[in-house]
Amino acid sequence: MVVRYTRQEAMRVAIAVLEDYFVELPLFFNSVNSNFEAAAVGVSDSVQSAFIEQGSESEGVKITGHGSEKSVEIEIQTETQIVQTDQQPFLIGRVPEQLIDGQKSNFERLIELLA
Repeated sequence: MVVRYTRQEAMRVAIAVLEDYFVELPLFFNSVNSNFEAAAVGVSDSVQSAFIEQGSESEGVKITGHGSEKSVEIEIQTETQIVQTDQQPFLIGRVPEQLIDGQKSNFERLIELLA
């Protein structure tokens, strides 16, 4: 037996999905960028020092990037994908807080209209 949503229930589901896309996803992007900004990156002095055994006195690794913005990308096409496409990685950038706040208030008004 199939129980269908009422129009109001269907509208609430659609609004919840849109709110996830326009509010929650940008909040996630900002969180990811903040977490990566706080992370440090180890950069070897040379190609050879990258292969020196860990714990050795002459590792030659510099810790950099702590507190600086980093490029965060999602790989759309994996390296091991059998059929190659020309899809470029998806860059995860920061979304301005004012834009997110504006979207939140839009959804709040929309929900009030449905009540």
